[in-house]
Amino acid sequence: MRFILGLFLLWGGAAFAGVPEPTSVTFYPGKMPLTGSGFPAAWAEDVRMDTQIACRNVHRALYLIENRYPRIQKEFEKGINFKVLFKNRAHYTKLLQRRYHACTKGGVSLYRYGRCNTPQQTLAFVRVTLGFVHSTINLCDEYFKAAATERTWVLVHEFGRLENIGDSPDFDTDAINVWEAIVGRLSEDRNYYALLKP
Repeated sequence: MRFILGLFLLWGGAAFAGVPEPTSVTFYPGKMPLTGSGFPAAWAEDVRMDTQIACRNVHRALYLIENRYPRIQKEFEKGINFKVLFKNRAHYTKLLQRRYHACTKGGVSLYRYGRCNTPQQTLAFVRVTLGFVHSTINLCDEYFKAAATERTWVLVHEFGRLENIGDSPDFDTDAINVWEAIVGRLSEDRNYYALLKP
């Protein structure tokens, strides 16, 4: 019985230990699978850096939710997007953990799609077939013409798509705008460092 209890505690400690505090973007491999018809070297380097920063932003949000949750509640108590987080903390923690592990294992697959040329000026997308979410982020050629900051947030957006977050018009867990707001506000330098303080 003691042996079983010991194993349970060991497993529990490993499962709920939480993620380490984010430090440098070089913490993430940066060697993401890049496929498609020829990534120019400069584009490949852009994607590497964009992905590392997007991963850092997800990591920051997860770290704060795991370690500074009361501070988040106090700081964003009136935020309409954060009310969704407060009602669904376990859900968002699970999504962020999956993205964190994908980032740290180099499991973000990226594909050069070519020109998308859509009325919505699409920069990237994730395919969904009959409810099945594919595991690759498709990058339009237009993506590489965007500013670095915009490219990073496009990837954060697509990370949400990989978690099957849709376009609900309501403030709920199926609203991609809520995902973007939570990750964006928590990873922003000013908010992140303020919330880190004891």
